[in-house]
Amino acid sequence: MEPPVFVRGLWGGVGTPQLPKAYNEVCQLAANEQGRIVFKTFVFGRANLHFLADQGIEGVLLDERERARDDWPLSGCRWWHKLHIVKTALETHSAVMWLDWDVWAQRDLPGDFWERMATRKPFQAVLLELKHRACHWRCRGYGAHMPCYGAATYWRGPDIIREQLTIYDANRTLVDQEVFAWWLDLQTGWDGRTPQWRGFVGEDRYVADGWDPKCVKMIMRQAGASMVAHDGTFIAPVRGDLLSKHRRRFADMIASYRPPINRN
Repeated sequence: MEPPVFVRGLWGGVGTPQLPKAYNEVCQLAANEQGRIVFKTFVFGRANLHFLADQGIEGVLLDERERARDDWPLSGCRWWHKLHIVKTALETHSAVMWLDWDVWAQRDLPGDFWERMATRKPFQAVLLELKHRACHWRCRGYGAHMPCYGAATYWRGPDIIREQLTIYDANRTLVDQEVFAWWLDLQTGWDGRTPQWRGFVGEDRYVADGWDPKCVKMIMRQAGASMVAHDGTFIAPVRGDLLSKHRRRFADMIASYRPPINRN
């Protein structure tokens, strides 16, 4: 088994709405990250592979097709590709941290980064508070607006991503962060069917269950916000329209928070 690895991915072609944004983010990556981390890139479509090569990024071609799930609507197959890339990486690596193209390492990693991650739960994702009700199975006021953000997400071992892909296969309207929240609720007693689930009560429950929700914090900006790792390692833009009216209070609280290390 190979050591842990950072992973990014590229897929899609003509008619894929998100592809121009991804191309633009790839072009900005070198200037913003400045080679601070080594990552592995999995690619669907030879044209995408050639594009990455032009940017000095080596890719691993998983499929000649730009979209391997044309039987799904475009919005659905977008997230299938991401989860499939993570699953593929975990077949040969002991742990994986997925990074979106607009998530940048703004400083060098701590020397014990992966060791630190290994002391915590095998799945790590920050809580993201949205304006809309993302987790439709949860009762309002019980984390319905707080899915697991998928821009910088950690897995250890192959089992969890397989379970999350199974959830996604059965619920193709979900986006990745909703799949993660669905899976998390199954770990805390939800049966996967009963509506108005009240078992998730936001970050307090997240911490009580031994998860590590505050691996990032929200920093308010005049034009929106940035997401920054609690130790200042990673940064990612977040659209201002995603933020709730209570975000400033939430951001101030997170800014002073340091996640506990769970060694169980």
